[in-house]
Amino acid sequence: MRWVPGGHGSQCDNGGMTTLRIATRKSPLALWQSEHVAARLRAAHPGLQVELVPMSTRGDEVLDRSLAAIGGKGLFLKELELAMQRGDADCAVHSLKDVPMELEPGFVVPAILARADYADAFVSNDFEDIDALPHGARVGTSSLRRQAQLRALRPDLQLRDLRGNVNTRLARLDAGEYDAIVLACAGLQRLGFEPRIRRRLQAPDWLPAPAQGAIAMETRDDDSAIASLCAALDDRPTRICVEAERAMNRALHGSCHVPVAAYAHSRGLRVSGHVPAFSRAERVVREGYDELQHINQLMLNFVSDPDTDSRALARFTLVGERTQALDLDSPAVRDFIELLAARGTVIDATIATFEGMYNQRQGEMNPSLAAVAGHVPYATQRDWRSNSMDVSEANIGIYRASYARMIRFIGMLHAAGVPLVAGTDGYAGFTLHRELELYVKAGMTPGEAIRIATRNGARYAGLEHDTGSVERGKRADLILVDGDPTRNISDIRRVSFVLKDGVGFAPAELYEAFGVRRFVDPPRIQSSAR
Repeated sequence: MRWVPGGHGSQCDNGGMTTLRIATRKSPLALWQSEHVAARLRAAHPGLQVELVPMSTRGDEVLDRSLAAIGGKGLFLKELELAMQRGDADCAVHSLKDVPMELEPGFVVPAILARADYADAFVSNDFEDIDALPHGARVGTSSLRRQAQLRALRPDLQLRDLRGNVNTRLARLDAGEYDAIVLACAGLQRLGFEPRIRRRLQAPDWLPAPAQGAIAMETRDDDSAIASLCAALDDRPTRICVEAERAMNRALHGSCHVPVAAYAHSRGLRVSGHVPAFSRAERVVREGYDELQHINQLMLNFVSDPDTDSRALARFTLVGERTQALDLDSPAVRDFIELLAARGTVIDATIATFEGMYNQRQGEMNPSLAAVAGHVPYATQRDWRSNSMDVSEANIGIYRASYARMIRFIGMLHAAGVPLVAGTDGYAGFTLHRELELYVKAGMTPGEAIRIATRNGARYAGLEHDTGSVERGKRADLILVDGDPTRNISDIRRVSFVLKDGVGFAPAELYEAFGVRRFVDPPRIQSSAR
């Protein structure tokens, strides 16, 4: 998309132009926005005549299908752009949230007006907010972004498509077709319907569309005189904000097909987390995730059903039951690994967190903590002998076979060049030590496992310039180990001394302060006489 820097003068020369024609859709909201722009232009350019050229677009005409199904939000722009190309209009006015991330060649956006209310609105005749809706209530919205957030908050709701202009949508609510609908606050406020807003849905609990609430002006890129006239209305703070939001959306390939919620005020953001409910890892990677957490989220890509709710226990049980039959050499698995490597998607597998889940009978010691169990109090050991999963003689063989495939899968990721980081959901140090042992079990060398825990961690946290490796100009801690973890990764537990920021720590003393028996004695430190 080409953006033209806006001007900020309150009075501008008309360049000899006496009449400016604005192409606009015919909906009440589009006409309000175009009249608003026209009034602003007349004030900025005394003597300038401004006329509206209303027209219907395919996006306005086809209301029985979703925008994604008929071509996306660009359908709201096409006829207006053709009018400018034919010379029937000089510029066009749009809701910026409806403008595709990439404009058609030959067009620019010289002005983005000061943003109005960015939030979404919960509108209902009977209920105060989303929480108050009864089980199975009918909520109207065709926005994939809004649908995704509603499903996350209330999976029980019936989500029904709702298209048409603001007046039409409110009329269908009043006719009893829906228990509630979700609209943009700005549109309701502009048309005098602010009293219909029962609750503003706002960040961080609810995220709006990128650039929601902002009005944009579009012109041909070869008509600098028109662009200059329009640029007088450009609001720089709004432009900075919406450019950041749209940049993130563009990086994630956001569109009507991709529900991306953005409220970004700066650049350089990373997308990291779990796979959303009813989606799959491959999809979110293609949509722009930079990092994925947990091995089960990756395995669900192959073993889940279309209706699997990954917020429920199925995210664990399906993986345990079905991964043992997964062909890791299949094209689907190989293609997914190649996708992760090509995209540079970081994987935080937390494989140790799942070791006990899939391998431990009730009453047995959690295998991820077995090496340290003799060092902790008996009450803690007792806790470590319980398993949240229902592992029995009937399924333990299947679960263990599934876990063995997960270990092999981690090795395949590493061999293919997929970036890994060492994380844990469990007992910080103890589980992290086991995570590295399991990396070695997956086929990595101890040195490679240590590199994942140090250099990779710094790199993908954006701190590699400052830490992560021992180099001139970087910060580093001194760690003395009674052993050689580059040969035997299990020696990583035998840390005898740490020097951090000029302060020395003896792990033996720290452990014992918490009731944990030391793993190794502290070194003898002799002071040298000066």
